Amino acid sequence: MIDVVVVGAGPVGLWLAAELRLGGVTVVVCEQAARRSPHSRGLWMWPRTLEVLDMRGVAEAHVSEGRVVPAGAFALMSVRLDVSVLSSPFPFLVALPQARTEELFAERALALGAEVRLGHRVTGVRQDRAGVDVAVEGPDASGVVRARFVVGCDGARSVVREAAGIEFDGRSTTRTAMLADVELSEPPERGVLSVHRPRGSVLVVPLPGGLFRLVVKDTERLHVPRSTEVTLAEVRESTRRILGTDLGARNPVWLARVGNAARLARAYRCGRILLAGDAAHIHPPQGGQGLNLGVQDAMNLGWKLAAELNGTAPQWLLDSYERERRPVGEQVVQNSCAQEELASAETPDQMAVKELLAGILAEHAEANRSLAEKVSGLAIAYPAEEGSHPLSGHRAPDLELDRSSGRTRLFELLRDGHFALLMRRHSATPNGINHAAVNRAAVLEDDLADWGEADTALVRPDGYFAWLGDSAQAATACAHWRDHLQATSQTSVA
Repeated sequence: MIDVVVVGAGPVGLWLAAELRLGGVTVVVCEQAARRSPHSRGLWMWPRTLEVLDMRGVAEAHVSEGRVVPAGAFALMSVRLDVSVLSSPFPFLVALPQARTEELFAERALALGAEVRLGHRVTGVRQDRAGVDVAVEGPDASGVVRARFVVGCDGARSVVREAAGIEFDGRSTTRTAMLADVELSEPPERGVLSVHRPRGSVLVVPLPGGLFRLVVKDTERLHVPRSTEVTLAEVRESTRRILGTDLGARNPVWLARVGNAARLARAYRCGRILLAGDAAHIHPPQGGQGLNLGVQDAMNLGWKLAAELNGTAPQWLLDSYERERRPVGEQVVQNSCAQEELASAETPDQMAVKELLAGILAEHAEANRSLAEKVSGLAIAYPAEEGSHPLSGHRAPDLELDRSSGRTRLFELLRDGHFALLMRRHSATPNGINHAAVNRAAVLEDDLADWGEADTALVRPDGYFAWLGDSAQAATACAHWRDHLQATSQTSVA
């Protein structure tokens, strides 16, 4: 029996497959498309997603191939969110077409031993107490694959979600915009252009290979159905009407119409069936948060599901996936819907509201920073038990470590997908920890002001503080989070 069948080989499914293999479980990814699409709806990687990639040692490829941008768009306002001031090793966004992201994720999943079956369409999912039967139609044969768990990463029309009977609450598309990857004979002088006027808005982003991504929201074409084919002439006409120039758009590589549908799955888990990415949530594309939200779903779920399958997870661990990630999905849906409303402003009153907000973000650096932290994912914090240290459930920064460990940063300690146990320099050695399975390192004192009196911290495989406290309680904290941590983990003491 296969441990996990992942349905959908987009970025979310592929990253999840890699995480599951890192945890030592068997994974088969089924994707109905026979070949990867060369087109890319997703484009942006925000700082928290880049941190996630860095925790697994693969961020550099994405940063080096993509276009680094120091500020992010919010509701296509003239004022941008200043990401450069955020406390992260990656104080910027990276624009990299989703098609390339999928290639890089696929390389990692395959290198770790995942099996990816393109051209295999899942037609049904049926679970019982012992496992899940997945009906698959493939190019050579059709049949049923038996697995212990199934994860639906198969998008808004998820077969897995429907088979589980999980409701997908929200709204259908009410407005549309045009997306075009084209060459420009008259590109903007600055790299990224964001313009919003009463007639509509235009976002221009440079892509690799000399192409540009145009996102055009024309108030006269807001209600054109998504199914209506986009033409280059339509894109040029709308761009000219809004900007006064069509920028010399030519030689389109891809034209598409995108909608503003917004939905959230009522549950992320039903027995042995789980959801991640667009199968669990869809929202307007404003802000470019979709790919990031899905990859972070996969990062949260991967180590938990692997621990469940390995028999080392406490009973509550797998259920914490929904408790932690569904509120984040709800926040992103609300955030992107708010951006959609602002980006669609056309009356004088609506434009006035938008300009008021733009003024606040321009004049008040803290307001700009706060919003940037939320959209970037750096502000995400998961619920912690009552009485826990204030940092429990919060993102752990990339702390510098004693060089004697051979690794100098916290994110490097997380490369193998295990917990990290960190200690202040000169603190007492925790009792009850098997130090044969522990690599020693020391956190620099200057980085620990917000630890208060705590001298020890346990960091989860996805880079969030699980616990902070006195070293005498470290063994108990380890056992609470992962039963086998004391005996078999690759965690590190700092």
